Amino acid sequence: MVKKISIVALLVIVGAIVYGIYSFNKPAETVTTSNADLKVTATTLIDKMESDTEAARTLLNQVIEVTGKVSLLEKGEQTTIVILNEQIKCEIHNAQLEGSLTIGNEITVKGVYSGLDEMFNEIILSKCQLIN
Repeated sequence: MVKKISIVALLVIVGAIVYGIYSFNKPAETVTTSNADLKVTATTLIDKMESDTEAARTLLNQVIEVTGKVSLLEKGEQTTIVILNEQIKCEIHNAQLEGSLTIGNEITVKGVYSGLDEMFNEIILSKCQLIN
C-alpha cells in the first residue's frame, strides 16, 4: 500500500515538474499573434471612453484594434509615437514603420489598452503593431 502511494506521489511530482518546465519555456503571446478583443474606429473608441466610465476599467490590458487618422507623429531613436484622431496614443517600433506614414493617413493599429492619460486626455495603447 505504501509502495502504491509512493508511486502515485512520484508521478504527481514528475507531472508537476514537466508542466512547470513547459509553462516556463512557452513563448509569450505577442500583440501580433493574439486576436483583438475589440475592433473599433478611433471615433467610436473615443466616444465609448467619454460616455462610459466603466469602459476604461473593463478594457484594461485587452488587445484593441483601432482605425483612425494620424494627427501627430513624434519620431524617436527607436520608436515613433503616433496620435490617432488627436486622442489615441500608440507607440510603434521604427522597424515596423513604412516611410509612407504621414499626418492625415488613415491607419489601423493593434495594441494593448494601458489606460487613460487624464492630463492630456489621451487613450494609451502600448505594444502597438501597425496593421496597415
